[in-house]
Amino acid sequence: GETLLGWDKVKAFVGEDVARGLPPDMRVAAFEGGGLRKAYLQKYLDLQKVAIAGALAVAFPALRDRMIHDDLFYFKMTTEVSIDVIAAALAERATGLKAFLEDFEFAVSDLVVGVLLDIAVVSLLAPMGALGKTTRVA
Repeated sequence: GETLLGWDKVKAFVGEDVARGLPPDMRVAAFEGGGLRKAYLQKYLDLQKVAIAGALAVAFPALRDRMIHDDLFYFKMTTEVSIDVIAAALAERATGLKAFLEDFEFAVSDLVVGVLLDIAVVSLLAPMGALGKTTRVA
């Protein structure tokens, strides 16, 4: 099986300061939940080295779990969002500048909704990693 680290082993593995800075659910898994998976913790630390991915991993645990379990998740998400933004921008450009400025609020809201739906669809299709002892099915 996978190596599970209790709170003391997590502190020894990453250092006391880093361990205290872990997200609450990871600290609970290490302290009370039977242990935190060592591979999960290592991938989380690796994500912190990438600015945007690290910020997303801290802010949104659901995205973090998916980025940890699927190495290509961040690529898939950014690709999907980029394609949608470029397609929307080209479609708006085709209407002309005057029409774009008249419907600016609509164009921006359409773009925001499209980006959020892209993230939702890619997230729903991606597998999730499990923090500790128990496994989850997405």
